Amino acid sequence: MGLFNWLGRVAESVFNWLADVTTWIIERLFAFVETLFQALQNIWSSEIASVLLEAFGIQDFFTSSFMLPKLQAR
Repeated sequence: MGLFNWLGRVAESVFNWLADVTTWIIERLFAFVETLFQALQNIWSSEIASVLLEAFGIQDFFTSSFMLPKLQAR
């Protein structure tokens, strides 16, 4: 019985660690994409960049109420 409890705690710890690592990777990916598009906006004229961002729906995604608080929290 004690072995199963211990294995359960180990499995839960591993699962929590994997969830944390996955979350961190996704946040870094979003930060990279955001930085990339900010660089594109700086390189291109803001009019061309905003047309491209709006065409792909990316600007709306990053400024939506879902992502903006996460990006501002950093």
